[in-house]
Amino acid sequence: MKRAFCFITVLLLAFGTAHAGGLDTATFAAGCFWCTEAQFKQLKGVKKVISGYCGGHVVRPSYKQVCTGTTGHAEACNIIYDPTQITYDELIEAFFVAHDPTTLNRQGNDVGTQYRSAIFFHNVTQKKKAEYYIRKLDAEKAYKNKIVTEVTPYSVFYTAEDYHQDYYNQNGSQPYCQRVIQPEVEKFRKVFKNKLNPYYSNTSTAQLKVSNAEWKKILPPALYATAREQATEKAFTGQYWNQNAKGTYYCAVCGNLLFRSDAKFSSTCGWPSFFEPSRKNGVLYREDNSHGMHRTEVLCARCDSHLGHLFDDGPPPTHKRYCMNSISLDFQPDK
Repeated sequence: MKRAFCFITVLLLAFGTAHAGGLDTATFAAGCFWCTEAQFKQLKGVKKVISGYCGGHVVRPSYKQVCTGTTGHAEACNIIYDPTQITYDELIEAFFVAHDPTTLNRQGNDVGTQYRSAIFFHNVTQKKKAEYYIRKLDAEKAYKNKIVTEVTPYSVFYTAEDYHQDYYNQNGSQPYCQRVIQPEVEKFRKVFKNKLNPYYSNTSTAQLKVSNAEWKKILPPALYATAREQATEKAFTGQYWNQNAKGTYYCAVCGNLLFRSDAKFSSTCGWPSFFEPSRKNGVLYREDNSHGMHRTEVLCARCDSHLGHLFDDGPPPTHKRYCMNSISLDFQPDK
């Protein structure tokens, strides 16, 4: 995959990326749309990702029907993006990193024609670019096997049921999300970190002075609402509330070091809880009297983003409970 990524980057420079103004749409099928959606929503310039069904012959199919593999549809995503912030070429680059384009009708343990690799082009330019990159990647043997990605005209796209939309953010604690989607999202994030957030760093401690208007352009809507508007995710829904893996938790907005898994403890509150931060100066505290309650808000010291609240009912040795929103955290497992 690393070789493929480097080669596609070279192709981007050679092919050119000029675009007209206004939003545009790319439609990709790369296996389970829960994972594809979670990956592409991270990219700066991607305004919205809609999970649905494309390329089939049954009108308005249900998820249950598509899962039979008899409707002809692929689980796909409509990716609405701003070409002035991210180009179609860069989205294709992300597409070929996001999944294995050499396995026919399969991604991992997900098997069936609904999981096929496909690019549904909206115009001739998209078609030519898709075919160009596939041809060049195959010629350079960027993958061990030949690419089997289908390049086909975009026709009818049926939006999937509501519960499929933003599935990873809404169901991060589910086993499939933790075992399958989370590792793919983290791998994707590492490869495209320069296209996700220019302020993100796991090493810099320099305080950031970034306006909410700028953060809104960069951050996914759900993260922006929590980190910059003090929203709270629903209990027992975040991806880390019951995670026991060894590793480090960073600020999802700026990458600042926040907590180690050694300080995480099992809590019945439904949010990830820690008894101390990794660095005392890694977080800030602010009095919070909202919603008729008196609480202590916890913020990232580097970017001033909302993380959660501090309570005095934690375990020894601190007897503190840093009750955090999963969405405000990035987790990197120990190697």
